[in-house]
Amino acid sequence: MHSLMRRSIYAIFAFAWLHGAFVYGTIKNLNEVKDIGIREKLGKFLPVNFVFQDENGKSATWQKRILKNKPVLMVPVYFHCHYLCNYTARGVAQAINQTEDFLPGRDYSLFFISMDPDDTQENAKALKKSIFSQLEERIRKQIPDSGIQFLYSKNAKKFLNAVGFYYKRDNKNEFAHTAGLIFASDKGKLTRYLYGIQYKPRDFRFALLESGEGKIGSVVDKIVLYCFHYEPSKRYYGLIAWNVMKVGSVGFFIVFVLFLSYLIWHEKTKKKRV
Repeated sequence: MHSLMRRSIYAIFAFAWLHGAFVYGTIKNLNEVKDIGIREKLGKFLPVNFVFQDENGKSATWQKRILKNKPVLMVPVYFHCHYLCNYTARGVAQAINQTEDFLPGRDYSLFFISMDPDDTQENAKALKKSIFSQLEERIRKQIPDSGIQFLYSKNAKKFLNAVGFYYKRDNKNEFAHTAGLIFASDKGKLTRYLYGIQYKPRDFRFALLESGEGKIGSVVDKIVLYCFHYEPSKRYYGLIAWNVMKVGSVGFFIVFVLFLSYLIWHEKTKKKRV
């Protein structure tokens, strides 16, 4: 029932977006819709030498901005957007609040990337202020000022297309686009895409672990991730029954060996007392 209601709500939002796009001139005909969206490029590498400016006005290559041995999360938006981008940003802030043991600027690099080539430093600062205001205080205090960066460039479209994000600009300084998150390794290899404006804590966490390629997370995290697999058709991480059975078998064997060792130790101790 809940699944049916959720799908109905998504359908209504999709219809409203398409209707608004036609009315306000973002999309002139249905043929343009095929040029908007996300085309996954898993395993491909993003252009790491691409130069962006940030909310502080500093220019630097992508390679110099990311944390070494940490995964990368990219959020395509445009800073002055008052519609879909706001919901995307809110969804990311909520995901950060719900996965507080993984923090941007410490455990992964987080970039909000503007699709608007004319975006400004002032707009970047405004979005940064909005994002940080949505983070819980105890989490906000642990994130360094540079932990979340807001990037813009005249050539942003080329970069975003390279990572699989496609959009169109209309004549009113607005953009027709979809919503989603793009994950990559610290070497720039694209590893996972999450869709929509709300992200389940489990999926958000697993996408970071997967992109970290074993360099972040605890042993338990890695064992749990081993039991799950991203299902593209359903767009979430689901259990892999066979892997669960293998982990369970190993766990049972370890418990059995420990129990057997205890019995042997107990028997030897008993004989010594006699």
